[in-house]
Amino acid sequence: MKFTSNFNSFFALLKNLILILIALFMVNQVKSQTNYIEVGKKYSVVKLCLNNYKFIKAKNFTLINDSTISFDNHESDIHEVLQVKNVKFLSEKNGTYALTYGLVGAGIGFFSVLLTQVQNTDIDSEWGTMYIGFTVGCAAIGTLVGACIPKWRRLQFKDSSASYSFRFSPNANNYYYGLSLVVNF
Repeated sequence: MKFTSNFNSFFALLKNLILILIALFMVNQVKSQTNYIEVGKKYSVVKLCLNNYKFIKAKNFTLINDSTISFDNHESDIHEVLQVKNVKFLSEKNGTYALTYGLVGAGIGFFSVLLTQVQNTDIDSEWGTMYIGFTVGCAAIGTLVGACIPKWRRLQFKDSSASYSFRFSPNANNYYYGLSLVVNF
């Protein structure tokens, strides 16, 4: 009976830990903002997504003017010039996830010892060294894994012209009609 109780509490704690980890990894998506490409600035490593959904890894990327970009193709080392209208978006390499994964690893190490201690209260052991060892070890593993995963930041082109759109939205059941004007600038 005690085994079933410990087993259920273990899975409840594990479920909560997984939800916390998912929330931590989704913070990056929530905090994302629109970042624009600066004219004349050189970006060392970027990924371009063209209108035909072909991806190009490029280095020494530069926005020459409002309509032209230049870069060196990472695979072929050929210098290329493209029109901005042919590019859907691009992403700039912006470090790695070493710190984030290291912190998550430290949390996993700490909570796994805590869970073991809670389940085995009758065992007399040196818990302090276990906390330090597992926390530091899992943090090191998380840091190594995170260092191998690059962090990318999405960049957009500034649209120099204003675009307008009209929308007419009737709803016959509720007897109303709407007309809206959207101006992007």
